[in-house]
Amino acid sequence: MNRLSDAQLSHFEEEGYLVRRDFFNPEVDLDPVIEEYEGVLDRLAERLLARGEIKSVYADEDFSERLIRMCEDSGKIHAQSFDFSLPQRSIQSDTPI
Repeated sequence: MNRLSDAQLSHFEEEGYLVRRDFFNPEVDLDPVIEEYEGVLDRLAERLLARGEIKSVYADEDFSERLIRMCEDSGKIHAQSFDFSLPQRSIQSDTPI
């Protein structure tokens, strides 16, 4: 287990924050999350294309450009598809999460 030193604890208690370098490895810790969100975007694109809400799945674009183009085409914001919590109201069996 990676514990804080006495100096780190003291700094946190005095300043209210602590900067930890090399706390996590982006490739190990973030890449799986990014890959999962790319899969969510792929499924959303296919669903919107099948409904005729978008012109293309924009597979040649990067993540953010794809999402922007899909929102422009459909005239909707698709943020709930990427939110890991349920909305506060109007929850249905097919509400994205």
